[in-house]
Amino acid sequence: MSEPFWTPLGAAAVDYIGVYDPAVQYAPGAVVSYQGVTYLAVNPSLGVTPPAAVLLGGSEIAYVESTVDTNVPVAAESSPLTIFDFGTITFDGSLIVIEFVSAIMLGGGSTSYLLVNLWDGNTDLGRFVYSGNNGAGAQRQAVSGQRRFSPTGSHNYRVRASAGNAAGTILGASPQLPAFARIRRSP
Repeated sequence: MSEPFWTPLGAAAVDYIGVYDPAVQYAPGAVVSYQGVTYLAVNPSLGVTPPAAVLLGGSEIAYVESTVDTNVPVAAESSPLTIFDFGTITFDGSLIVIEFVSAIMLGGGSTSYLLVNLWDGNTDLGRFVYSGNNGAGAQRQAVSGQRRFSPTGSHNYRVRASAGNAAGTILGASPQLPAFARIRRSP
């Protein structure tokens, strides 16, 4: 049996050296990212690629949920309320999916609408959900949205919401299941 050089740490949120580079000499204790997995060097190595990791229990990178109802005020789409913040995560170009799910979103009136957008820092990447009302009273609906892409470097992804014409609510309290957002690796 050969001596191990790397051990997977899963999706641990750590401050590491960066993306694995086969031209770099790594000492024990060095932490790198390779194909969306964080690895800890257990022996010195140069040009020894970390092994493919078997990610037990799924391939979730980050998960946040709300077990309370969140009131979304009337605001411009450019000045939304942050619903979920993943913090800063470093990505290595592997394919990921960011998703948002709410069992119920409530609009505040007959001409109101709710917008749920994906942001990276201060940049609006686009809408997950547009929930508009047809004038027949307050809307109530289950919603979900997702984006699949391959980011590189450090990002601060956030799920943010705004309402038009009347405030709305993203429900997360019982009896509904919690509203949530997550980042996962895509096969």
